[in-house]
Amino acid sequence: MKTFIKQFFILMLFAAVLSCKKSSNKPVDPDPTGDVSMIKEHGAIVGDAIKKNIGPTGGTINTIDGNIKLVIPAGAVDANVDFSIQEVVRTVGVSGVGKSYRLLPENVQFKKDIELIFHVEDSVLTNNGAKLDLLRLVYQDSKGYWHFGGAVTLEEYNKNLIVKTRHFSDWSLMSAIKIVNTGKEEIFAGETTTFKAVVTEIPAKDFTDDMLLEPVVSAQVDEWLPLLPQEGSITGGAQNATYTAPTPVTFPQSIHISAYFRRPPIISGHEYSRFSVNAQIRILPDEFLIWGRYGYGYAATGPTLEASINSATNRLTIIGREGIESPKRLTISCESPNKGQYNFDKDYINYVSSFQHPYGYRSIYTPCNMNEDHTLGAVIITKNDGVYIEGVVQGEVKNVSVTCSTSDLQPILAKFRIKKP
Repeated sequence: MKTFIKQFFILMLFAAVLSCKKSSNKPVDPDPTGDVSMIKEHGAIVGDAIKKNIGPTGGTINTIDGNIKLVIPAGAVDANVDFSIQEVVRTVGVSGVGKSYRLLPENVQFKKDIELIFHVEDSVLTNNGAKLDLLRLVYQDSKGYWHFGGAVTLEEYNKNLIVKTRHFSDWSLMSAIKIVNTGKEEIFAGETTTFKAVVTEIPAKDFTDDMLLEPVVSAQVDEWLPLLPQEGSITGGAQNATYTAPTPVTFPQSIHISAYFRRPPIISGHEYSRFSVNAQIRILPDEFLIWGRYGYGYAATGPTLEASINSATNRLTIIGREGIESPKRLTISCESPNKGQYNFDKDYINYVSSFQHPYGYRSIYTPCNMNEDHTLGAVIITKNDGVYIEGVVQGEVKNVSVTCSTSDLQPILAKFRIKKP
């Protein structure tokens, strides 16, 4: 009888512990005997926070780019509360993808579930060799451990991951499988770079218990392939691979590398049949100019790329067109071909000019009834070895097709490599 009573109380105590664990929404600090290698620093602040005061009637707050949105229901707080979303440096480790955010107020227990909606940009998937259904949301506790954020809802049609929580801390995305570029992200004809497959076991989407993010496990890649045979070659084993660019490379392009897995141990209690994930590498010709307002959307090489150095002033001018008769054109002017940073000016010395029919964009513009002015930015010469000149352009341009407007600014990005004229 005593034995039965003892066993009964042990079972009741065990059930109570499980019940408390499932109902708790606070960050769980793991036992100090856990894997201390998984303790990570809290990320440093990046940029400015988005702030909003929300009261008992509820409301929403989101970042300008829409990457994260918080939905606070009515009754979650009893009084007005200052909510904020602050981007921070991602410290979740090699399995992390995308941006990390510090959600405030911290150490507050809300009365109702707050909905966290993370939007997954296409670049998060393509740049990390990740799959949408193998992403999870994780949060960091006060000791630095990362935990899975509980049950996740996946909206595939708009690439959203949604979790519900009653506490705030640092939150991030992680991927069960990533293809990591461990070499160079851009290579020329015949050059090589290396890739590594990284696998982390994750819970099923409906898993609700608190679970620590564990160290990566050994990947088992069956086969590595470029998507098309003419896009180069790749050799590798279960975890690592080496990619070799084709010869010649006549035009800048992004090549997709595929890693094929068979039954990887990635989701607890689930088995996958053979499937693949893709990574991306940019291959470049000997000379090129790539540019765009949002990423590198246009390219010039060969007969569509011109460069000159003025013998009297030493000014470098580069002109690129996407195609022989293309209306898409970029002009870069820089006071010197020598290594250094040359900030935009209004004297037509250091500037950029882009034409994309029917609009023209320049770093020099004329505000309404005012003298000419310039946007913020620079031409940066990163290399001049006497044979090649390499550099980038970073800054803003003004839509000069729009009169009397100083707010129509667009970002401009460019990268080039030319033989010294």
